[in-house]
Amino acid sequence: MVAYLFITLKALAAWGIMIFVGMNLIGFMMTGLCFKSPPLEMLVEPDDSERIKDLIAHELKKASRNSRLMAIFFSILVIAYYYLIYHFWNGFLLCAAIILMAIRLPDLLWEIRTRLHITKEIGPQGGIYTFTSISYYLVFPLVWYAFYYVHH
Repeated sequence: MVAYLFITLKALAAWGIMIFVGMNLIGFMMTGLCFKSPPLEMLVEPDDSERIKDLIAHELKKASRNSRLMAIFFSILVIAYYYLIYHFWNGFLLCAAIILMAIRLPDLLWEIRTRLHITKEIGPQGGIYTFTSISYYLVFPLVWYAFYYVHH
């Protein structure tokens, strides 16, 4: 009985950490992949000098390059994260990590597309978003079983 309680506590801690780490990794990676700089015309005024327009265009190119580098860096971190989970634990926990990161994608893409953060008042609507919100809790039994499998 104590062993099951210990497994449950470890699974709860791992589940919370995996949600936090997975959401941040996928968030940074997708933000880098989906970055679109606004058109130069939106950022400059008609009476701005050519020097200011050139400076803004240069900064937009830099931001685009940096977003690609950020996407590559965080993609490598995601692969390392998957490898470490599989190496130190097992495939069940790896599946849970992949599912938790995939669950975040619809909301994240909505945030990137609308440039708004999800709150109680503002957020995507529809069945897929409701399903993904519930799915975070549905992954916990898989995390629990991963620790149970390691224990036995």
